[in-house]
Amino acid sequence: MKNVMIGLFMILVVLGLSAGQVDVDFNNPGDIDDFDFGGYTDVEWESFGGINNSASIGFNDDFDNFVNRLVTYKNGYQITEVNEPIVMSAFIRSEMNGGYGGLGFSSSSSNSENAQQCRIQDSPAIGFSFYSSAAWIFSTDDDLYEEKLYNSYNPDIPLSWYKVVLTIIPRDLATGEVDATYQLFQAATDGTIGAIPTKTGTTNFINSDFIHYNSTIYPYFGESWHRVPNIDNFSFTYPENVTLPVTLSSFTAITTSNNFANIQWTTASESNLIGYNIYRNELENMNTAIRINPTYIQATNSATGSQYSYTDEEVEMNTNYYYWLQSTEIDGFVEIYGPVSVKISGQSEDIEPVIPTSELRGNYPNPFNPETTFEFFVKEGETGEFSIFNLKGQVIITKLFETGQHQYVWNGIDNSGRKVASGSYFYKLKTDSYQAVKKMIMQK
Repeated sequence: MKNVMIGLFMILVVLGLSAGQVDVDFNNPGDIDDFDFGGYTDVEWESFGGINNSASIGFNDDFDNFVNRLVTYKNGYQITEVNEPIVMSAFIRSEMNGGYGGLGFSSSSSNSENAQQCRIQDSPAIGFSFYSSAAWIFSTDDDLYEEKLYNSYNPDIPLSWYKVVLTIIPRDLATGEVDATYQLFQAATDGTIGAIPTKTGTTNFINSDFIHYNSTIYPYFGESWHRVPNIDNFSFTYPENVTLPVTLSSFTAITTSNNFANIQWTTASESNLIGYNIYRNELENMNTAIRINPTYIQATNSATGSQYSYTDEEVEMNTNYYYWLQSTEIDGFVEIYGPVSVKISGQSEDIEPVIPTSELRGNYPNPFNPETTFEFFVKEGETGEFSIFNLKGQVIITKLFETGQHQYVWNGIDNSGRKVASGSYFYKLKTDSYQAVKKMIMQK
């Protein structure tokens, strides 16, 4: 007789908007709560210095102190669409020659001083920086910093307020191909700009670490060498169907061999989470349920998801329990999943959960040589196409898999029976309802 009741489901929440947008004018001190200041004590909210002398972010260090300061928007967004623009803008006040202002998108929610001339060099990023004589679009991929576009100005552009706009358009989520465009609009002190940019530039390049399916990006802005005293009016526009912080693949409750309740859940992706709580009740009523974990179960915030398990030892025999899972985001937003139920009856049996969605979990080891194992699931009623390809997008190997859980071992041999060279590769699982791409490295 079965004594285990298992609830399984998948939750994929998206914004049903043509475009999402964040606008922050910094007119209220609380506006800075969504930003990470990197621990800099000389960067702060000021009630003056902005457009029309309104409130702004002030960079208050000595003009002769050649420092680098970046401010990062803590709420990351996941890239899921191709050919859809992702746009960031801000008003940057260039006051003295030799001072750099910039903005862009980083893979980190907190950025350090390793950003000479406003260019992040220690984590994947795409950004723009400028001063009176030149401007750059840069790309940092796998800790390799490269200038992708350089424009010099002769004569110098005037010292002034500038509305700075950076637009990136992902073209291929597998290879990381992206178009990037900057626009500099000279602005009056009241924020008025002309219809034609003062300066502009466009380039195309590959950033395989930053632009791929489910990549999480964090907008940032900042200054270097402290000739930029104020930045104001931050704006970030992102395309429709942007995945929100949690994609839950499964949520189960089972009886253990020692008659405890074990609660398990798997996420396909996470971002901007503080952690999880678990609630229990003998009735199917969340309002009277009690929290059973004393502190938050810490989230990994992994873009590729994680597996979690929590054992409830405060249960009684011959009792049915209901469990709910609560996720809490950094900004305080809460989501509830469940309930799932389990009966503690003194017996246990193994029941194989039915995974309700296709999922590409990853490969191990990574980096590898000479072989690696891929783990993935193919949803009931679907066929999965698993492929490996190089940085140029050329397919190395393709396999088809039926419904079920799979572990596929690859020994570095392509479709033609030849050993591939060491280096970076991508692997992809594609079904009727799912697509995911991940990166791996084959060592020498």
